[in-house]
Amino acid sequence: MKEAQQIEDAILRLCATDEPLIDTGFLCQSLGSIGIREALPVQTHTPVEQVMELLRRNKIGCVSVVNEDGKLVGIFSERDYVLKLYGVNPGEEGPVGEVMTPNPAAEKSDCTVAYALNLMSRGGYRHLPIVDDENRPVGMISIKDMADSIMSALLMRLTDVELES
Repeated sequence: MKEAQQIEDAILRLCATDEPLIDTGFLCQSLGSIGIREALPVQTHTPVEQVMELLRRNKIGCVSVVNEDGKLVGIFSERDYVLKLYGVNPGEEGPVGEVMTPNPAAEKSDCTVAYALNLMSRGGYRHLPIVDDENRPVGMISIKDMADSIMSALLMRLTDVELES
């Protein structure tokens, strides 16, 4: 609790100055430079029950769904489960390809943080698949990952300010 209060106090001090909270250069970095979670692709025929276990076991909220060639054709998230399946014929969910979100927006790892944040904000996405040149998933970034990166940059800035004081 003491650390949280120290951070809050440092943020308030920084906000009271004309100093920028974070360097805008952060927003121009590539997604690859801030860290992308490894892709955990599943095939369209994978049972939803297995996919839900994969989400639970890996403590993630979304997986990429691929076709036989390994190319991205959809995503499946906890939101898909809740909105499309929860309470509807329990135990009879079927293959993930029937309930996935098809044709999701996806970007390459050289996409900037600012562009990805804008895309996610405007589209209402919480997850953005990261693909290679052949549209094969190489990773996934979530809005939480982005918020964590922004907070990390902010905390580094706060450390700099505290050291200067």
